[in-house]
Amino acid sequence: MVVSIKLGEGRIALPRRSNESLECYCYVYANSVYIMWPANEITVEIVEADGSVVIVDIATPVGTLTLIGSGSIDGHILRMDRVHVQGLESGTLGRSGLNAIGRKLLELADVDQIIVQGGARTTGRGKGKIPRTIRFPRQTHAGT
Repeated sequence: MVVSIKLGEGRIALPRRSNESLECYCYVYANSVYIMWPANEITVEIVEADGSVVIVDIATPVGTLTLIGSGSIDGHILRMDRVHVQGLESGTLGRSGLNAIGRKLLELADVDQIIVQGGARTTGRGKGKIPRTIRFPRQTHAGT
């Protein structure tokens, strides 16, 4: 059996689970994957900057996260290295949430691309591992 839920203008079909877990699963999954927040629902505050190291608070509709890393702008590229993030549970943002934050940062920094390289994990199962690079290019539209 498949359950269909309405998301704004579209619909998505998910495998059937118990009624209670299905409602929770659908809400969390839909918000993390399909809902993209407009830029006005995300706020960015530079809490502290010392040389190239910055601490930034980013408030989203699902909570606030704190980012610390080494930032630099080279031409039209904002690069964040050795980044560590805290404040939200794992998986809360999803890729669409990260993309929404990326779009907001592109707008605020007035750059064409943001490159984020995470720092080596200091705890947990992946201690010492460096996450893959995440890129946020500015979207261009045909004919503009």
